[in-house]
Amino acid sequence: MVLTGSTTIGTTTVGDLSVEGSTILGDSTSDTLILNPATLTWAGGNKTIDITGAATRTLSILNSTDGRVANLDLSDGSLFTANTSRLTNTGALENITGYSQSSGDFAILGTGTFSTATGAISLNGDVTIAANKNLTLSSGGGHISYFYKAISGSPIINVSGGSGGSGNAIGGAGGAGTSRGQQSNLVANALN
Repeated sequence: MVLTGSTTIGTTTVGDLSVEGSTILGDSTSDTLILNPATLTWAGGNKTIDITGAATRTLSILNSTDGRVANLDLSDGSLFTANTSRLTNTGALENITGYSQSSGDFAILGTGTFSTATGAISLNGDVTIAANKNLTLSSGGGHISYFYKAISGSPIINVSGGSGGSGNAIGGAGGAGTSRGQQSNLVANALN
């Protein structure tokens, strides 16, 4: 089928429709283009969808059928922004310069490892180490500090079990009424 001149409606049941050069579909922003084929093939080379306008525009993918949704599925390749891969096809985040989670849990399942660079880590809630797991300080000049303003005789670190007993203070000020000598004994008992 060949459309020429001022043709307004054209219908074909067989064969291909070939259009050469620049093509404009519709003459109004409210016009709708309906594509029925299950697969749309763009032959060869990189492609660009250019949404023009004097203001910021948004490209939306939706399913207008009630109760239905539209998913964006990358069968292969990665998800890029600004020419940089952010989410690989295997589900790994990469090249992320910041991460903010407003709610919900952050969980690592299986045998995954959580590691950081040399920046500080702030933990604003309670921290629990599972049974039979260790908190290890590697060799070197590092140390563990506990900043605590003693207002009673409460110990700084409770050590339960072992020959150290329970309620021993390790290092620092052992609270009101605890002498340096007592602190030394507590440290020795806690570490034995």
